[in-house]
Amino acid sequence: MVAAGDCTKWFDDGHTEKFLAFEESLGKYFEQNNVCGLCGFDVTQINDDAILERLLPCFDYLILDDPHSIYKRDI
Repeated sequence: MVAAGDCTKWFDDGHTEKFLAFEESLGKYFEQNNVCGLCGFDVTQINDDAILERLLPCFDYLILDDPHSIYKRDI
């Protein structure tokens, strides 16, 4: 398992495209190698729907805190 804290800081620092490309490649690696990844994002800080549309498919599970809920990606 790989875990990370709030990754939205990458968007603030102007590394959005590089970070999204990294997340997409990481998602493929996880799927191919049966690895679980856990990343945290403060989605209230992501004001661009296009970023969310690219980011969310990278993960098998989505955990929300308000309300507390877990969603599994439909594979």
